[in-house]
Amino acid sequence: MSRFSVRIPWVLLAVAELVLLAVRLRPWAELVRLSEQGAVGYDPLVFLLVYIVALCWIGGRRPEPLQQTLMAASGLAIPAGVLSMVAVVLAERSQPVAILLLRCGLLAASSLLWGAAGIGGERRTGSPRVAIVAGVWSGMASALMVVAVLLARGFSSLNVAALASDGHLMLGDPAVDALVMVLQRSTKFLLLAPLVGGAMGLLLASAAIQREEKKLRESEADGIVPPRGRLRFP
Repeated sequence: MSRFSVRIPWVLLAVAELVLLAVRLRPWAELVRLSEQGAVGYDPLVFLLVYIVALCWIGGRRPEPLQQTLMAASGLAIPAGVLSMVAVVLAERSQPVAILLLRCGLLAASSLLWGAAGIGGERRTGSPRVAIVAGVWSGMASALMVVAVLLARGFSSLNVAALASDGHLMLGDPAVDALVMVLQRSTKFLLLAPLVGGAMGLLLASAAIQREEKKLRESEADGIVPPRGRLRFP
């Protein structure tokens, strides 16, 4: 498989979401008229642009262990994204305690999968920095999956031209409120998923390193244990 192919599906997904938003949110001038929500329509567009640049940079020319790490992180991002998508769908329903606990459990499981991507990166390269990158990559990929579901489910509301009334959008209208909710949830996932992924990657990788060091100290084996190689990122 091409060493650059790891980034292609995620970049294409981000571009597709960016184009969809850019087309459906026209005329953009109407978005800034939302009371106290002036940036609500622009935030996901900006984040998607940042995602495209970050995915192209991180997934560029890297040593083979880093490419393998990103590929594995992409694999873990898929089930994590599915769990997060289920949590998003459940959020649209009533919120009894059982549903709320289920959503929290699904999101926690997603974060553990992002952290597992970080552990794999650290084991392949011996670098905690790669663990962070792997967690961030996995979180970004899952976030793009979640945003795709949000945009698909809220496609009818993503039509600013149709929702405009007397030349501007009006909060309080159920359709406008639905538009704002889709945009806010998309922005939240795009922002938080890579942050949580990077943090979990570092946390779990650090815990794995400590366990390995403890085993080495407790080992009765003779001889010198060779140090693990380190790969520098970027």
